Amino acid sequence: MKKLSILALAAGLAIPAAQAAPTTLNFDGAVNLDISTAYAGLTFVAPFPGTGPVRTWNSPTAHSGNNVLGLSGQNNFYAFNQSNGAIDIVFDTAVNAVSIAAAFVIATDQFLGIGGLPFMAAYNSSTISQATRIGLDTWDIVGDACLANNFCTSGWDMLSLSSAGNDIKAIRLTGFVSTSGGVSRQAMFDTLTFDRASGGGGGGGTLPEPSSLLLAGMAGAALWGSRRMGGPRQAGVGRKK
Repeated sequence: MKKLSILALAAGLAIPAAQAAPTTLNFDGAVNLDISTAYAGLTFVAPFPGTGPVRTWNSPTAHSGNNVLGLSGQNNFYAFNQSNGAIDIVFDTAVNAVSIAAAFVIATDQFLGIGGLPFMAAYNSSTISQATRIGLDTWDIVGDACLANNFCTSGWDMLSLSSAGNDIKAIRLTGFVSTSGGVSRQAMFDTLTFDRASGGGGGGGTLPEPSSLLLAGMAGAALWGSRRMGGPRQAGVGRKK
């Protein structure tokens, strides 16, 4: 019975790893005028003067549900790029992986010369700078019809970054600015997913998944422990005989 109990304990210790899951926010529900601190563990910042606060906007082309991220100070509501806006998201506790859905819309004036593509940059500090940037991912859907057409909305591409150091403390969402002119592609974002490191982030490995090797190792340790506890009593019984 003791062996069974210890084996059950060993299997139970592996359950939290199996149950661990990333956090996903789709920003749905009521449209909010200010979501700066609306989600526990996150702070939303509009770094460009006059563009904030960060909010959600209702969009018929949202990636999931009804809303997308946006800026209160933007005349075009939820679309922007780094010539006229950005959204910074700061994590209270560092994460080891983050992803967000990105798309772009073509502005009504196609000759503004600020064309670009959405991107997400990750930083290992809540202070966003070139020195603290540790990764960048850009929208990339080969053959998307909106790359060649005007007055359209692109497909949604999932931008994803991870860090072996489990030290992603902030991300910036915006769009590249083209210096060579072109259409005014402007970014929009939806469906944020992030994953904290085991133990709350800031070091260690990513959240482990249970494997047959792990379970076998724990079971072996449990059996070894049970034999250690039972060994002396069995020896004593033998001597009495």
